[in-house]
Amino acid sequence: DVAVVEAREAPPGFHARRDARGKHYRYRILCRRTPSPLDRRTVYRVPADLDVGAMQAAAARLRGRHDFSAFRNAGSVPGPAVRELRRLDIRRSGDYIAIDAVGDGFLYRMVRNLAGTLVQAGRGRVTPEEVARILAGRDRRRAGPAAPARGLCLVEVFY
Repeated sequence: DVAVVEAREAPPGFHARRDARGKHYRYRILCRRTPSPLDRRTVYRVPADLDVGAMQAAAARLRGRHDFSAFRNAGSVPGPAVRELRRLDIRRSGDYIAIDAVGDGFLYRMVRNLAGTLVQAGRGRVTPEEVARILAGRDRRRAGPAAPARGLCLVEVFY
């Protein structure tokens, strides 16, 4: 669903995608064995506890301006993949974990691929140092699986 919270007249020639200076995405995870019927379509349920400290340490290796080829969609057409990830914050509230990603732009499925890799870090399957090597290696096959779309939400577009 979409909710309009503000509307303004755009200047002549405005283009919603090309004029965007950045975006904020939030990815939500529910860490528990039993699903939540109210959230089942808007969170990724992981039936295990995740180590948020390990996820935060891995996220720290991803912030900044990098070539994010390792986190693009598998099978994407090669092209420029340098993006600036200004924020990649992970916070826990009860059984829920929120991953907030703010950057100048994102590759197709990049946030879901980042979330999937951070979940792997939270499960202890990859270390923060390995995440840094995955980023530097630019090979999509080395990163974690894409997290399901249902946990992803576009929070804001910056103009």
